[in-house]
Amino acid sequence: MEAILESVEKVILLAGSSPQVLATLNASIVPGTDGKTVSSLLDECVEHRAMDPGLMAPLANLLHTVACGLPTSSRKRKRESVESRNGTPRPSPSRTSDITLPGPEL
Repeated sequence: MEAILESVEKVILLAGSSPQVLATLNASIVPGTDGKTVSSLLDECVEHRAMDPGLMAPLANLLHTVACGLPTSSRKRKRESVESRNGTPRPSPSRTSDITLPGPEL
């Protein structure tokens, strides 16, 4: 049970650092709880240091569903295709440069 509670605490910390995660957890109702949100149930679990065994699976499934729906924090852009617009191959962007570097001095 302690490992579960540690995971719950990590989710709460993550939610506190991301307004989008917090809003999502506050808006997600856990089935079979008379309208309780994911956020309120996680807070209760930590406060009481216990979790209703009947809620473990539904809460875990809902957390997984919510997590999969959130965008990742990666801001990487996809590179352009190695083919130009007319379909002919071109060198990879990492192999071309407009910068000329001086050779080593001998």
